[in-house]
Amino acid sequence: MEREASPASPTGPDGGADEAFAGTTADPADPADPADRADLADRAGRELGQDLRRSIAAIYRRFRSLRAQGELGESATEVLAAITAAGPLTLSELADRDRVALSTISQTVNRLEKLGYVVREPDRVDRRRVRIVPTDAGAAIAASDREKRHAWFDRLIAELDPADRAALERSARILRELAEV
Repeated sequence: MEREASPASPTGPDGGADEAFAGTTADPADPADPADRADLADRAGRELGQDLRRSIAAIYRRFRSLRAQGELGESATEVLAAITAAGPLTLSELADRDRVALSTISQTVNRLEKLGYVVREPDRVDRRRVRIVPTDAGAAIAASDREKRHAWFDRLIAELDPADRAALERSARILRELAEV
């Protein structure tokens, strides 16, 4: 007995029923309508974006929790890390970098200066500007803090199986490219 192609059945190049699809139903994960496919792609992109943001935020929170708090606190440790990594910065550059008010960063730098972890030096090019520079003690705290966080993350990555490490390498490359857009 010959089956008739139903209107919902996939069709071949001649408009008749495609034998390869006889008796099958459409896969809801692969809709035929391009608008539906675009909607699924948008939804998948949003879900992936949300998952990536959560993952990155969780790693960042963990990094921050590994920082040496002690007498400094989080904001002071952030300032030391910034001027150690980027070089001497002005108060305005530090405030912009941390997205805080100039008065807030000024208080943090004043505290670091009183503790002997930073000094203020005139800018070599524009003597009217003052740059915040870490002292040896401040640089040592920042280096110790950085090493502790890097060791934790490096240990986690080393424990991954080779396939996951390779996937993470590809992901890191893609994230760097996205950051440059």
